[in-house]
Amino acid sequence: MKKYYNLELKKTVSVTGLKTVENLYLDKNFFYPTETHKFYELIYVLDGEVCCENDDAILRLDKGKFKLTPPNVSHRYFTDTNANVFIICFTCKSALLSVLSAPTILEYDEKKLIEKLMREIEKSFELPFRERVILKKDAPIGAQQITENIIEEFLILLIRKTIEKDEIKVVKNETELEKNLINDIKEILRDNIYGNISLSKICKQLFYCSTYLNNIFKRHAKTTIMQYYNDLKIEEAKLLLKSGLPVSKVADKLHFGDPNYFSKAFKKKTGYSPSSYKNIKIDQY
Repeated sequence: MKKYYNLELKKTVSVTGLKTVENLYLDKNFFYPTETHKFYELIYVLDGEVCCENDDAILRLDKGKFKLTPPNVSHRYFTDTNANVFIICFTCKSALLSVLSAPTILEYDEKKLIEKLMREIEKSFELPFRERVILKKDAPIGAQQITENIIEEFLILLIRKTIEKDEIKVVKNETELEKNLINDIKEILRDNIYGNISLSKICKQLFYCSTYLNNIFKRHAKTTIMQYYNDLKIEEAKLLLKSGLPVSKVADKLHFGDPNYFSKAFKKKTGYSPSSYKNIKIDQY
């Protein structure tokens, strides 16, 4: 008798809720105020051009471009021309969505999925949306599931494309992705011990938002990115102080701003002032 085995199918991207969907025709000089929310927001420009501002950076999205804004990131939209945009807000649990932080030009298959999604939404939900998403009484069977499936398929296609471009490391799973990112962050911090790098610069360099990077770094390293950076500098300061370099020179070399701030940071970490530490014998410390 033939044996059958069960393979449990893993969901790489799982959309768990639909917040709102809008097909908007925007007039010239349209302005939407800054907002922050706990879900993803996808915008696709069907026609014209839209400016998206988040994390103090302004991105110009023209026809055919897509942008995904992750949860807890402040953002706003404005235009200087007429435009038609498709916006969908949803909840989703998948660390892999973080690779979609940069604006993307959609290809044929991805555009077709967006068109399919718009058609399914139009025949399944009450439009335009007001305060909440309402399913039509005569909505086709399985309308909610098909809507969810299309969004998931669309996101997976984009994740695959982004990874294949070699813009990020190819990963087998989310755990490996996070470990690679932690190593990348630590490498950037080590390379800038004698410099001064900010969290926003790290985010731009790695194409991820600050909330995501901070969360995974703290989960793995048990500290924040900037605290880890500060600790690296303090460890380097110990070596410089023992080499005989004056406290003011160490503070300047490691970009601590001024000797007083350096002294406070050093004592908080080691329990010693920099000048006291210089006189401690190594075997006593």
